[in-house]
Amino acid sequence: MSPATTGSASLPPLREELKLYPGPPARDGAPGWTLHDPATNRYVRLGWLEIEFLRRWALGSPEAVLAAVRAETTLTAAAADLDAFVRFLADQQLLAIGHADASRLHAERRARLQRGWASWLLHHYLFLRVTLLRPDALLRAMQPWLAWVWTRACALTVAVLALGGLLAILGRWERFTHEFPFDFDLRGALAVGACLAVSKVLHEFGHACTLHHYGCRVPAMGVAFIVFWPVCWTDASAAWQLVERRKRLAIGAAGVLVELALAAIASWLWLLLPDGALRNGMHVLAGTAWLLTLAVNLNPLMRFDGYHLLADALDEPNLQARSFALGRWRLREALFGLGEAPPERLPAARRRLLVAYAWATWVYRFGLFVGIALAVYHYFFKALGIALMLVELGWFIALPLYSELRAWHERRARLRHWRAWRVPMLLLAALAALLLLPWHGSVSAPAVLLAAREVQVFAGQPGRVQKLAVAEGSTVAAGERLLVLDNPDLEHRIATLTQQLAVLEAVTATHTLDARLNDRNPIERQELLRVATELEGARAQAARLTV
Repeated sequence: MSPATTGSASLPPLREELKLYPGPPARDGAPGWTLHDPATNRYVRLGWLEIEFLRRWALGSPEAVLAAVRAETTLTAAAADLDAFVRFLADQQLLAIGHADASRLHAERRARLQRGWASWLLHHYLFLRVTLLRPDALLRAMQPWLAWVWTRACALTVAVLALGGLLAILGRWERFTHEFPFDFDLRGALAVGACLAVSKVLHEFGHACTLHHYGCRVPAMGVAFIVFWPVCWTDASAAWQLVERRKRLAIGAAGVLVELALAAIASWLWLLLPDGALRNGMHVLAGTAWLLTLAVNLNPLMRFDGYHLLADALDEPNLQARSFALGRWRLREALFGLGEAPPERLPAARRRLLVAYAWATWVYRFGLFVGIALAVYHYFFKALGIALMLVELGWFIALPLYSELRAWHERRARLRHWRAWRVPMLLLAALAALLLLPWHGSVSAPAVLLAAREVQVFAGQPGRVQKLAVAEGSTVAAGERLLVLDNPDLEHRIATLTQQLAVLEAVTATHTLDARLNDRNPIERQELLRVATELEGARAQAARLTV
């Protein structure tokens, strides 16, 4: 027998609390089943051969199970298949501890997964999940009040509101972007954070309520910290026990639909409300809800709602892990032509789709993780920022590259011939040419044209430009007028002094004809001299307004 079952007359027993549910059929029409582990709330999709093994597990010995499967079904069961299934059950901790083989496999798994304090700290820095709520009782109380949510009329209303709100914002895009009510200060950050919290909590309750509506249990809700960034989460793994794909798609899309409805309502309120704090709040809520729903949650390249919707739409469980395995296989075949069998047999079109998805995800995540590394470098003090940046680059980029290079090293016996390296060497040469050879024969750079000599011209008095006497690019000679300024206060003063001087001159001339008024002439002449002096000074200031 195979290693997992050698030396044992009986198969290791399964845990008694495991539950088995009918699952969706496989792509070839074979029946499928879903195994539920209540202790960890995990669901495992099983195929036809695995179910036939489990149906005969009570026979005890590996030989009896294999013989019964071969005799009673059309399947060709090999000892290696049963051994792989036993190891799979052990890896998933589905075997009862006590049997010799089960205990040994469990010990091997613990030794393989055991990590030191540094690895524990690194893992929890990258991802930490905190449970805040056991929502089953709350969902049962809410369910009668939310029965209208899953009607066709509600779905149509949300669709009309969302489409209308989005078109209204696009029609007023300049106004929507330029009237954002907060700058990037503490007040704006708190407002955006509050709106994000509201939309994300409602998003998760959308998943939870829909899951409960279809008769599934929601064991926990809480907050996860991904590189210190808080993200709400709902344990929706119970959706795996649903056979109908339509229901699983509805659960996956519920959060996005809630945020779309919220964004639509906030958009219409922003359009209809008068200026004020409430309208500003709707503006922020609409912006954050639209942005996160369309750009983040529906992105299938990250493990958010878009990824789960794509996996359910394609009916490909564990889409990411399986597509990554196919992507690595296809990359090795393209580079070295090893002739290895693919990790799983799929139709050619479906295999190409999964490979394209894997490669697109790698490219996207490379840029994303580099951006996260730069962000943590800049937002923390330098010593910690450098350490966190190295952790990001090492864990998300260097470690996968090292794993792939190690896989190449394991195949070194087939890579010794020079023909295996033709494609990699051509790619490296093309990359070197792209980086080293000049693309253009000339180099352009921004520049500013400055005059050889510059003279700064100043006005002698403050004023405003009334007239420009020269045009741009014209040649001026020494003494030529450049511009004329005016000063309304100075003009008013000159006019006032001119009138005062005229009055004083008229009075002085009259007094010389009357002998009785001659006694006042010295005083009036003194005043006349003062006004004339001030007027001369004001006119001198006005003359300096011409540059």
